[in-house]
Amino acid sequence: MLGYLQITTSLLTIIAPDHVNDFLKSIEAKIRDFGWLPPSIFSNVYRESMVGDHLIPVIVDGYIKGYRDFDAEFVYDAMKKKALEKPLPPVPQNAGRSGLEYYIKLGYAPIDKSH
Repeated sequence: MLGYLQITTSLLTIIAPDHVNDFLKSIEAKIRDFGWLPPSIFSNVYRESMVGDHLIPVIVDGYIKGYRDFDAEFVYDAMKKKALEKPLPPVPQNAGRSGLEYYIKLGYAPIDKSH
């Protein structure tokens, strides 16, 4: 079920509210295990299976709706870290944001320099 987390979390807060904290705690556990916020959770392994940060809206949606049975400060720090830093090994460099160095320097990521 975790592979479908990104698509269904908003719906789950309505139809299965007892499971939302478990999903959020699972995301926290992945961050602790891998040292980096993955873009998605699938097959209980860390991988860069998707472009973007699909778990961030899941976390924020749950938090805003009052689901707080997870270390929100730790998870927020991981979201901020992924937005502003490159990952350290063993997490692959391509797990970081493309064009991050340009974004930090220029305030945007030039299309001809990053993808």
